Amino acid sequence: MASIRFKFRASTVSGKEGTLFIQVIHKRVARQVSTRYKLYQKEWDSAGQSVMVPKGTVPDRIRYLHAVQEALRQDASRLQLIILALDHSRKEYQTEDVVQRLLKKEQSDDFTIFADTLISQKKEEGHGSLAVKYKTSLNSLHRFLNGRRLTFGDIDTSLMVGYEGYLKKLGLCPNTTSFYMRNLRAIYNQAVEQGITLQNHPFARVYTGIAKTV
Repeated sequence: MASIRFKFRASTVSGKEGTLFIQVIHKRVARQVSTRYKLYQKEWDSAGQSVMVPKGTVPDRIRYLHAVQEALRQDASRLQLIILALDHSRKEYQTEDVVQRLLKKEQSDDFTIFADTLISQKKEEGHGSLAVKYKTSLNSLHRFLNGRRLTFGDIDTSLMVGYEGYLKKLGLCPNTTSFYMRNLRAIYNQAVEQGITLQNHPFARVYTGIAKTV
């Protein structure tokens, strides 16, 4: 399994902030990824892998340091998901594979962006009908959300049960609601396969079958 560490690189200019970077190691091969986080030496605890708030720090700087700590927590969580997914795939992977998935973070966290990217990919591959099904289902979910941004962390059984109730109130038959659910599940499962999110089975409590019709 790959491992990660956050490290601090001091500035060569005296009195200037240094930079935090992420070190990813797998099979003795290390890669470093620079971050946008700037700290002074006294604000970093290398042993604890965490940000420190020195005595006498002004309120604005304290807020900044807390924001950096939260960003590091999210990066660490994201990396753990990536590594776990790669390990579970039972396929050989390199340090570079972990890094490349990490660099796609901002795009990958947004379910809509991932879904739209997947839809475009299906069109390019000649699967136009499948792309239309995915897009139709995604548009339906967007109407339910009323324009609210959706991340993979938002997708759980509670959201899907609420969405199913919304579809039923529109008077849609079980096969139509199932059509939307199956397509959204397919999009979600492909994100799981790519290591973007863990499999939390958000569709476990909604109908995804095909009922007999007269």
